[in-house]
Amino acid sequence: MSDYTIEQVREAINRGADLVLENLSLGEPEEDAINLVVNAAISSLEDPTVDIERVAQEQYQVPFSEIATWWSWS
Repeated sequence: MSDYTIEQVREAINRGADLVLENLSLGEPEEDAINLVVNAAISSLEDPTVDIERVAQEQYQVPFSEIATWWSWS
């Protein structure tokens, strides 16, 4: 098994998201959801105790409840 640095994992997560986004005709809500997953995964790498509220605050500077309203997500 290989060992990877956090930076390598971060790059792989972002590259994976880019591959999906470049090759599927997704709408903006789906693209935003993929980006939210990427940000949550990277935040979890940096701090395994992170919660979605902190991801929202640190990555988007808004409460998660606001993100949930972007596309009528709940």
